[in-house]
Amino acid sequence: MKLTTSLYLAVFVLALIHTFLASYIKTLDSRFPNYKRFIHLITEIELIFPLWSLVLCLLMLLFEGQNKLIHYLHSLDFTEPLFVIAIMTIAGTKPILTFVENIIIFFVQKHIVKPAISIYFLTLTLLPLLGSFITEPAAMTISAIILKETLFPRIQSEKLRYMMLSILFVNVSIGGALTPFAAPPILMVANTWHWDMSFMLSTFAIKILTIVVMNTLLGFLLFKKEFYTMDNTLTLSYKKVSLGVVVTHVIFMILVILTSHDLTLFVGILIVFIVFTHIYAIHQERLMLREASFVGLFLTGLILIGSQQTWWLSTALTSLTTIQVYLGATLLTAITDNAALTYLGSLLANPSDEFKLSLVKGAIAGGGLTLIANAPNPIGATILKRFFNQEKIKPFLLLKYALLPTIITLLGLVI
Repeated sequence: MKLTTSLYLAVFVLALIHTFLASYIKTLDSRFPNYKRFIHLITEIELIFPLWSLVLCLLMLLFEGQNKLIHYLHSLDFTEPLFVIAIMTIAGTKPILTFVENIIIFFVQKHIVKPAISIYFLTLTLLPLLGSFITEPAAMTISAIILKETLFPRIQSEKLRYMMLSILFVNVSIGGALTPFAAPPILMVANTWHWDMSFMLSTFAIKILTIVVMNTLLGFLLFKKEFYTMDNTLTLSYKKVSLGVVVTHVIFMILVILTSHDLTLFVGILIVFIVFTHIYAIHQERLMLREASFVGLFLTGLILIGSQQTWWLSTALTSLTTIQVYLGATLLTAITDNAALTYLGSLLANPSDEFKLSLVKGAIAGGGLTLIANAPNPIGATILKRFFNQEKIKPFLLLKYALLPTIITLLGLVI
């Protein structure tokens, strides 16, 4: 094995270890207050792979020279990360989010059941499924905000908070898989494996709809008594939003989706959209450019590091049975982002259809096991963590309560 090959593998392994230990490293900020900003920087989940990709580039420059590094960078395709930035920026705008919130409020005000129960079911079923169209991070943001403003302040049981959070994480992870552009683990393989909208709907739609409802119903049945005794004096009112601006934003989203394979076109559309938001700033809030760029940077770092792993990956993965790939992807997702696994799978030469489906299904099924398992999870955790004891979400407890909805998801995706 060449020295450089070993070094690039070491960078990949260190990036995984760094990701897994990020939450523990973050606790050091109280012991080293002078380095608090630096510690927070190196523990941002989305920035870990980009940081280690810089290390890989420096090693390549040192050991193989400038020409090799430039050739390597030019050989890679960064269309998907840039598309994620574009679609997240547009989908995460105030008009889109407010319009979706108003849809939830409309159904809650129908008084079919108690408001607390309505909010619970709509937030954990409808919103995760809408994530297939407004993107998973946007769906996670709206869901967490609604829970923060309604149910979480009224919940007495810490167990119920963990159960709801774990169901939210699992449902968002699979709810974004109805389309080829909304969920990072799907996006990273859709173009390579030619998975279009028709394929996604025919392959995943019925199963995902069933699983999302079952997971949510399970949580309700386990804590039914608390839901019925919960304070139901919830006052939800529609938020003002310009329908014309919403329609314009949706048109921009559609244009970006339709041009998703043409970097020049969708970046140009994004620039026009940013100009539009400045012209109609009265209808806007801060764009999600920071959050979108972080996710895009993560995927970029993943491509830079992952593209050097094909030499061992093909041997390791192709020797596994379909069920081993399925369960292995679920377990590995717990210690690394699920998009990392699917991207590595997309590097294999001519994998079977069974392998592709097993890898992707396993990756999205495990998206709720930990905070790092799926890119949108840290968003939901940041919004809701103040309701947990000591304002911390404990990894072991999250894993414990995520096991049951994850098992239901695993079974549902293969039946």
